[in-house]
Amino acid sequence: MNIIDRLYTTEELVQILKDEQMACIKGERTFPMPKNAEEIASQTPLGSILGAQRLFEVGCYHEFRDQVQKYQLKNNISGLEVKVCIIGGRLYRLPRPVHQLELTKDDYQVLKLAKDAVVDAFLSGVDEFTYLSFSHEDKSHAQFDIETTIKYVRHFAGFCDWAEIIKADELEITINLGYGDYHASAFIASVSESSKYSDSVWFSAAKVCEINV
Repeated sequence: MNIIDRLYTTEELVQILKDEQMACIKGERTFPMPKNAEEIASQTPLGSILGAQRLFEVGCYHEFRDQVQKYQLKNNISGLEVKVCIIGGRLYRLPRPVHQLELTKDDYQVLKLAKDAVVDAFLSGVDEFTYLSFSHEDKSHAQFDIETTIKYVRHFAGFCDWAEIIKADELEITINLGYGDYHASAFIASVSESSKYSDSVWFSAAKVCEINV
């Protein structure tokens, strides 16, 4: 990939990654495989499922993505995009991380400054007919859903660095809260420092509908 002639935009880098990912999926990329490729693949859970060819194709794409991310960070190109959603009858434009890109220091500052606005947007969809739940998934992947309150959501958000609305429709809204490295922590929002690298927390607001029989 030759990306030294000019600076690429966030949108262009996203498209470059999409194109490369699709090319790998279609088998349009050729690369040398070791003679013991099948043996290497069989030693990993993913390789056992995908097979050697597909496993090395995934690895090839990841190497390409790593190069793009290094270029992105070196040139301070944002890893954020704008999410447009309608909540409570209002249209919001909110920053959110791009899955395949890294976040720059400036990006984290943007997320931090936008956190309260994202939480406000989420809660604007909550009314007396809304069931507000606090969801938690521990490191063993056990999931718990507990009814909660607006006050607790705001309290919890106070411990976090960033917020992201990942779903917004007429029936349900979901927000993730977290702190620290966005991709490494993977939506970690645990207040407990000891479980900071193992637990995930999110809140969902679902409309309660009465069913007439």
